[in-house]
Amino acid sequence: MQKRIIRSLIILLALVCTAFGSRLLANTSLRPLRKSELLALVAAGVLPENTAYEIRSKGLSFVPDESYRHC
Repeated sequence: MQKRIIRSLIILLALVCTAFGSRLLANTSLRPLRKSELLALVAAGVLPENTAYEIRSKGLSFVPDESYRHC
């Protein structure tokens, strides 16, 4: 009987974590990337494909000029 209760609690906890986790992911901000955020991605060595995905999915909050493109 005690094993059944513990198993039920573990399943309930897993369901709650899944529900809250998916809600947190759904609430992620899709605001455009700032200059500093894009520069941080590049400086951290994030793969160019991942950086390009971030730009495509969120966009940029600025217009990159020539001086920024050569940083």
